[in-house]
Amino acid sequence: MTIGAGAFLPSAAIPYFGLIPLGLGLWAAWQAWRGDDDDDDDEAKVAGKKVGVWTVAGVTLANGGDNIGVYTPVFLSVEPLAVVAYCIVFLALVAVLVALAKFVATRPPIAEVLERWEHILFPIVLIGLGIVILVSGGAFGL
Repeated sequence: MTIGAGAFLPSAAIPYFGLIPLGLGLWAAWQAWRGDDDDDDDEAKVAGKKVGVWTVAGVTLANGGDNIGVYTPVFLSVEPLAVVAYCIVFLALVAVLVALAKFVATRPPIAEVLERWEHILFPIVLIGLGIVILVSGGAFGL
């Protein structure tokens, strides 16, 4: 029995969700190339401005777009029990990731290198992820 979006989408359409992280990665690369990656001044830009619910919702959706592109194909291609197992493993690994992030963030040399190269690493990871999803799913006959 197919559940969720898999009930409405043909299985051949699922690999094309790889276009989401690919597009986001290309957008991030374009922003970095143009020099629009100035996220250090975000508080100054927002200070004194009224931020609406739709603005927050739009930013939240944009930030989660890569997750939609990654998890939708995975969850649509496995049984419900596997989805539960994936969620449990995901939560356990999030705890490990948070501990590792805290460790890295407290090491100034590592944090400085990551901060300096984040505008290049982020697009590369998203573009690579999109390509892997497209190729492994057989999109475009790849």
